[in-house]
Amino acid sequence: MSLVNNEFSKKQAIFTVSDANYAVMALTMFDSVSEHYPESDLFLFVVGKGNVDKIDNNINVIYIHDILDDIDLSQRISYYLQVELATSFRPQCFEHLFSHNYDSAIYLDPDLYIFRRMTEVDELLEDGASGVVTPHALKTVRSNVAVIGDETFLKCGIFNLGFLALNCTSETLRMLSWWKDKLKWQCVADSRLGLFVDQKWLDLLPTYFDGFEILKSPLYNLAPWNSEHYSVISDLHGKFYIDNFDNPIAFIHFSGVRRASNHFSFLK
Repeated sequence: MSLVNNEFSKKQAIFTVSDANYAVMALTMFDSVSEHYPESDLFLFVVGKGNVDKIDNNINVIYIHDILDDIDLSQRISYYLQVELATSFRPQCFEHLFSHNYDSAIYLDPDLYIFRRMTEVDELLEDGASGVVTPHALKTVRSNVAVIGDETFLKCGIFNLGFLALNCTSETLRMLSWWKDKLKWQCVADSRLGLFVDQKWLDLLPTYFDGFEILKSPLYNLAPWNSEHYSVISDLHGKFYIDNFDNPIAFIHFSGVRRASNHFSFLK
C-alpha cells in the first residue's frame, strides 16, 4: 500500500478529541505519550465552547468549529447528544492532519495511558498497513456486574476505537470518506438500529477496505471489559505486565474513571 505523502522525513501526529472540561485527563494521556514519542506532534481537537489555548505549549489545540462548515456543525449540535457529537468528527480530524502532510496519525482516547512505545503498531505502519485496530476482547467474556459479556461487543462493535492508527494511504482516505459520510447523520447510540456512535461502523473495515491490520494482543487496550483473563503485575518503575515481566503492557484504557474532587475513582 503506497503512502500518499512521500516526504523524506515521515511525520506522525498523535491526537485526541475532548471538550474543555475533559481536557485535564487528555493532559495526563499526552504526558505519557510524549515520554515515548518525543518526535511526534500532539494535537487536541476541542469540541464545544471553552478556552484551552494555554493548556500546554507542546500540544497543538484545534477547535472543531475551525475545521468544520458552520452549517454542518450547527446541524450536528442540534441533532446529536454530546457523546455522539464528539465522536462524529473523528474522520475529519484524521483528514485535517493528513492534509497538513502527516504520513500517519494515531487517535487515543483521553482516558488511555501509554507505558511504552507501541513498537508493534510502529512496525505495522512502517510495513505499509493502511491502519491498525484492536479488538475489545480476545477471548469470550463472562457476564458479571462490570461487563454484560459478549453481547455487549455485538452491540458496541468488535473493535475499541479508543485507539486507531492510520497511515495516509489512498485506501485510508477512501475509508475516511466513507466513514465521514456515515457519521454525518448516523453516529448514534441506538441498539434498535444496530448502531453505536462511530465505533460500530468499523466492524465493516476488514471486508470493505484493504490493508487494515487487527492487532490481537492483550498488551494493547487492557480495560475493565477484558482484564478478567489476565494476571497484571508491576515493577518498581511503574510499568505493568501481563502474566510475567516478558510481556510489557503498551497501554491501559481506564474507561469508567471519573474525577471526584481531588482524586480519581473507578466507577463500574
